[in-house]
Amino acid sequence: MAREPSKTRELESTGAQSPSSGTPSQPPSHGHQGRSAISPRRRTVLRTLGAATCGGLLATAGQTVGAQVQEDTGAFSLYQGDACVTIEPLRGDEPVEELYDYHYPMERFEGPPGSDGTSYSSEGTVDLQEEDTSILFLYEGPDGLSLVVVHGRYDDEAPRDVVEQAPKRTVSFALAGLPDDGRWVVADDYYFHPDRERANPAWDVWNVDDEPQTIHWVFRQGRTDGGAFRGLEEDGELEVAIAPAFNESAALADEHDFEDLEAWEALSGDLEDPDRITLDMEELLTLQAGSCPDED
Repeated sequence: MAREPSKTRELESTGAQSPSSGTPSQPPSHGHQGRSAISPRRRTVLRTLGAATCGGLLATAGQTVGAQVQEDTGAFSLYQGDACVTIEPLRGDEPVEELYDYHYPMERFEGPPGSDGTSYSSEGTVDLQEEDTSILFLYEGPDGLSLVVVHGRYDDEAPRDVVEQAPKRTVSFALAGLPDDGRWVVADDYYFHPDRERANPAWDVWNVDDEPQTIHWVFRQGRTDGGAFRGLEEDGELEVAIAPAFNESAALADEHDFEDLEAWEALSGDLEDPDRITLDMEELLTLQAGSCPDED
């Protein structure tokens, strides 16, 4: 889908005090009245990320934000530093597994729900994907609210032998604050032989049993990687932090020759024609229920 310039926007400053460069265990006080973005749960989320080790993944995880979030149903806020943007989930009638539609050889392997094929890619989100770009969005389907991540863009015209020689891309995420009763219903490239031995050539590493959860993706140009976590809370209890590491900063970068992804975007609004928000590829991202400060 061609990108429309009018649909792409940047995160805008909230006007709040800039984030502290100190440790998240001692967040600054900003004197806001009402519900502070630095809630006890967020302190725990950020402290967990700050204490984690994942190569160079968490260099920016000590940053905190200090803006009040406006409670309203159906809206969510994304923060990076002192910048905030309000987003809305993409909504559809199919479960998130079907929206993602991960294709892999299901007759040979056991793994996440999807469709039989050899693309090892999300074929259901092609119209949302962008070349050399990682996307992130909330999806409201019949089974609840999900966080969806898709790296890269699937090229259905690229011959298999060309794809096998294409350069790799690599991304790492550390995530804290995902609800305990939710789960990754799509774990892209996490599949097994029938005897439960991990399949090759699945390069990805999924460590999602502890907090923070860490996921390392490796994929080729012309193919995608990612996943879908279902079970997000839709009220003020939702506070999730994501420490990103793209390209040479990713944990597996030294193990592969790779080319860079060039952009990270959050999608919002209409599933058929979403708004696109440009994210900083090197800065901690936090997600909360409610709109940004001073927004109706």
